[in-house]
Amino acid sequence: MNERPASLRVARIFAGAVIVIVALLPVVYVFAGIMGHEGKPNLGALQSVLSEPRQWILLGHSLCLAAGATIAATLLGTALGLAASNLRVPGHRYLLGAAAISFVVPQYILAMAWVDLLGSNGWLTQIAARLFGVGQLPFSMYSLPGAILVLIGAFYPVVMLTTWAAARGLDPRLDEAASLTAGPWRRLLRITLPLLLPSIFSGALFVFALVLVAFAVPDLLQVRVYPVEIYTRYVVFYEFGQAAAQALPLLLCGLAPLALWWWYVRPRMGRLRFVPGQRRHTITSRWARIVGALLSWAVVLVFTGLPLTAVFVHSLPLQTYLDTWKTAQTELANSLTVSVISATALVITGLATAYLARHSLALRSLVPTSVLPVLVSGPVVGIGLIALWNHADPRAVVYDGGAILILACAARFLFFSHHGLLAAFSDLSPKLEEAACVFGIPWYRQLTGIFVPACAPAIVAAWAIAFVFSFSEVETTVLVCPPGWTTLTVRLFSLMHYGPSRMVFALSMIIVTIIVGTGLVTVLIFRKMKQASDVRHPVR
Repeated sequence: MNERPASLRVARIFAGAVIVIVALLPVVYVFAGIMGHEGKPNLGALQSVLSEPRQWILLGHSLCLAAGATIAATLLGTALGLAASNLRVPGHRYLLGAAAISFVVPQYILAMAWVDLLGSNGWLTQIAARLFGVGQLPFSMYSLPGAILVLIGAFYPVVMLTTWAAARGLDPRLDEAASLTAGPWRRLLRITLPLLLPSIFSGALFVFALVLVAFAVPDLLQVRVYPVEIYTRYVVFYEFGQAAAQALPLLLCGLAPLALWWWYVRPRMGRLRFVPGQRRHTITSRWARIVGALLSWAVVLVFTGLPLTAVFVHSLPLQTYLDTWKTAQTELANSLTVSVISATALVITGLATAYLARHSLALRSLVPTSVLPVLVSGPVVGIGLIALWNHADPRAVVYDGGAILILACAARFLFFSHHGLLAAFSDLSPKLEEAACVFGIPWYRQLTGIFVPACAPAIVAAWAIAFVFSFSEVETTVLVCPPGWTTLTVRLFSLMHYGPSRMVFALSMIIVTIIVGTGLVTVLIFRKMKQASDVRHPVR
């Protein structure tokens, strides 16, 4: 774009300011707690973190949790992704959708369900005792292996969907050439899998980063990891400097997979892309498809069907839902209000940053900082928001109302919103923008008149994902939730610590129903809009 009008420069400055205020400042305020009043390092807090053996043990627990869940989720997700793409198991699209449910459902609900299934008096434990005479499982759900089990079920769909999407993007001509001298299984192992490794590795690193900073599941299962320790230090002892010092090793560990992705994975992705109009060869063996279908659906039923069935059964009778509705109307209204506003704000901000950063090196360099709230865990973001907005000045208007909850969701999920919409913009042909520039169409009319209509299906999907994530968010909001603005997830998370009850299970089913219902409606709208968009904008 040759012209750079003043309105475009103002828009870029405003977009940069939003990123700084929403995503960067909360993290900066946390690490500013390591500094003393005169700008000198708080050596006491740093020394405590570096010299106390317990801190390294906690960090080791976090790394073990992340490594164990990531390895298992990667192996499981890769196998299921390959089954869906190369075996074309019957109903593979429904399989992908069913698996995705366990990712979008809040992890703490899955944790509660697995405790009910595998606890000392759980269903599966009692069945194992009757059938095999096993009085107890080899591990307790209130342990590191228990937390790993829950997080495997929550995150294997990430690798599964990544593998499936990457397999669909491979050039089928490679498979056709190899089919002249090699069988289907050899092609899978020698060609397809090596080409998919960068995408699989990318999904694995993403899972590792998310599990490393997971707070809700370890806290509920009483597993002492770094995010739980940071939360306890601040809430119980109100040691801001100590919590800030503890966040530093967590951030460094989170930056490691990001650096590895940037250095090793990124250059190896996207070299071979799908050629439109050509179909990929799949393994057509009948027995392979049957076995693949049975194993794939078995995994999905275990990690999605079993926990949700347990939650539903324990929420009965239906009178429980009526009683829960009477006591949770305010929290439900708060959750819906915050989620709708947060999703809308995230989509608008993501659209603006994705479009404006295309021609601005400064803004494009600033956008990656939005990943920091993801890498430091929810409690750390909450501590930063408190330090930033909890003051006896006009900032108190933000902190004392629902705006702080919107900022919390925006800080956690801005990175995903931006990159999702940036990917949609990247799929558009540059000829559309070039033609608009030739006719002198202003940048804001290009955005609203060309990019937004052409990317409407992606925008709807981005809004729905932002809504679901905001509706499920508890790790940050549990710290900053102001009086009168308690959300449904915060109330549920608090009640879980007093033990499961019918009301807890009913609240969980209400949350699951809203999330799954949003997903189903979004899929239907996305398909219709995608068909209409492909007709109106065939040039890609």
